[in-house]
Amino acid sequence: MAKKQEEHIIDPIFNVVYDEYQKTTERSRSFDTRAGIFITFLMASFPLYLQIIDIRYIKNQLSKDLFSFVEVTQLLFFFGALALFICAFILLACVMSTRKYWTYDTSVFEGLDINEYRSENATSDDINVQLIADFNTFISYNIAVVDKKAKLFTVALWLSCAYVIATIISIILIIL
Repeated sequence: MAKKQEEHIIDPIFNVVYDEYQKTTERSRSFDTRAGIFITFLMASFPLYLQIIDIRYIKNQLSKDLFSFVEVTQLLFFFGALALFICAFILLACVMSTRKYWTYDTSVFEGLDINEYRSENATSDDINVQLIADFNTFISYNIAVVDKKAKLFTVALWLSCAYVIATIISIILIIL
């Protein structure tokens, strides 16, 4: 009777832990996908920005000895937008980095006869308890990694917005 009761306790715990592991993995993938979309947006918008601004105009402005307030503002917004673009790109690339993300290596189960293993070494409860402990370790670590990705993504998102605003202001100042 105690054996049946333990199986009823361990199986739901294992299911909850495994579901949490899957949710964490999916959350990480969603940040990777969104970061890829933003990188594409940044890479597509930057050449357009440089084409509209016309680098020769910026080069001519930099070769002057004296600058007016408007010219200084134009240059500040141009270089500010450039810096925001670079920072957002680097942060988004960090979001897409997966080298520190732990996954469960299922190759250890290939060719393993669970029934033979169970009868010689351990019960299914022992196996489930070990899997729960492994998944719990992975989840704890991966949640920290995903939370870091979330923070980096949030900062990159705000930098991207600032880049767009600085780009628009820069274009308006140069047109005037």
